[in-house]
Amino acid sequence: GNINGIQFDRQDFFGKGGSDSVQSGTFNGQRVAIKRIELTKGTDQSFGNEFETLQQLEHPNVVRLL
Repeated sequence: GNINGIQFDRQDFFGKGGSDSVQSGTFNGQRVAIKRIELTKGTDQSFGNEFETLQQLEHPNVVRLL
């Protein structure tokens, strides 16, 4: 697949939880880990908290939220 310039293979998972999964992909020629979150009523608040934290991160190994 391809979302916002990130290439990924839907079958290449590192791990999977109740409402999210982490898979490998490529962004700007670099291999990256992609966290995909399935939003449901129960995950809204949890994702909101995580989103706020991730927005503040600035690190060369962390891709900005897209």
